[in-house]
Amino acid sequence: MAQSNGFGDRLTAEEQEAWFVEFTDKMAKPNCSEEAFFRARRELGRGVGLSKAGDLVYQRDTARN
Repeated sequence: MAQSNGFGDRLTAEEQEAWFVEFTDKMAKPNCSEEAFFRARRELGRGVGLSKAGDLVYQRDTARN
């Protein structure tokens, strides 16, 4: 049986739900340091993204389109 880390044991079901909602909201948006990191990568031509088809593309590839 898996061991509990104790975190979930101290929260009520309502508190767990509120924590999960807040956590997923925070994880859905980049923070300031993440934005700066990827901005720097784009400026250096190292930025990677996804095409509309879901394929990996590099900054140099997007300049052609």
